[in-house]
Amino acid sequence: MIMEKTYGGGIYEAAFGSESNLIFISSRFGFDIIDTKKMNIKSFDPVSEPQFSRQQCQNG
Repeated sequence: MIMEKTYGGGIYEAAFGSESNLIFISSRFGFDIIDTKKMNIKSFDPVSEPQFSRQQCQNG
């Protein structure tokens, strides 16, 4: 395990960023972007969804 954070409510989405060191979490309390290289979490309120480039699945 790299990092741990406990969420008290439902998580709606968890996505990996196009830069694989970022993870985007959408919950009923807002949004978090977790940087696993810098070991920090940046939080946003529910009305301020941040721009986040997600990885795309490749068919193959």
